Amino acid sequence: MSKRLWAVVVGALWFGVGCGSTAPETRAVDVGEGTSLLGTPLVRPEIEPARAARLEAELASAVARRDAAPADPDTWVWVGRRLGYLGRFREAIGVYDTAIVRFPQDAALLRHRGHRRITLRDFAAAIVDLERAWELARDAADVVEPDGAPTPGVPPRSSLKGNILYHLGLAYYLKGDFDTSSDVFARAVALGGNDDAIVAANWWLCLSLERIGDKAGLATALALIRAPDEAGGMDVRENTSYWNLQLVWAGKRPESSLIPKDGPLGLSVDRATIGYGLARFSRMRGEQVEGTRRLWAVVNKTSWASFGHIAAEADIARENCSTSDASRPPR
Repeated sequence: MSKRLWAVVVGALWFGVGCGSTAPETRAVDVGEGTSLLGTPLVRPEIEPARAARLEAELASAVARRDAAPADPDTWVWVGRRLGYLGRFREAIGVYDTAIVRFPQDAALLRHRGHRRITLRDFAAAIVDLERAWELARDAADVVEPDGAPTPGVPPRSSLKGNILYHLGLAYYLKGDFDTSSDVFARAVALGGNDDAIVAANWWLCLSLERIGDKAGLATALALIRAPDEAGGMDVRENTSYWNLQLVWAGKRPESSLIPKDGPLGLSVDRATIGYGLARFSRMRGEQVEGTRRLWAVVNKTSWASFGHIAAEADIARENCSTSDASRPPR
């Protein structure tokens, strides 16, 4: 049986099981990457041919650099990153596994393996990697992380320390440990760096505080976020969805202002971010059915690798499908 046919068979077996019964249908184009939190296969997405050719060429270049300088851990980081952009997450983790054996004190390798473990829903293992990465990086000078899918005209806006804390907080959030995620994201906000880094960490801090019912803390966190027309308006170049969601939560913008935008990682990522934020906003207002409908819309209509999609899956799985079928959108 071919790998393609096997992926189709696995998808047919899993589709319609338990909470996964309303998850999106997927077209099998290669072997699956894993299983979602709702029991459906994570099938590698099809990539538009021209973009796939460019990504494959970038991967080949990264492999050549790694093979020419295998003693440089950064060359291993980039092979893993390039595999990830192609949706080959398990292969990326395998590269990091090999590299970490060779360079066990390299925080960047652990940070990136932790990220990809989150993608494949292995939150416990991601936490182990990211806690260790933070131990290694905490007392060292911070460094800027180059972008693999940069926004044209925008220099890199994130750092190694910031990304370690961001992904560590995310792993705790997705695992359902909202007290710890609140603490980690608060540390990420305090680390600062620039307004893009602050609004990203502060968004997940707001989500965490909402989950633990800390209304005062949430109000304080939202007060940090300033619109362009306010005194001290923020300079956000990339994380505009996180920024605008917080402005909506703070009552400074209407929900209608949230319009998904295409970017280096695709329109679906922005849809997942905004969709999940609005789902939690509905829940915060006591609109449980609408919140659930919005969660399922994220799961049904966005890329399974995006953080908003994973968070929607986690919420639905944690609630054990306790809502009525009527609250779920049709496939």
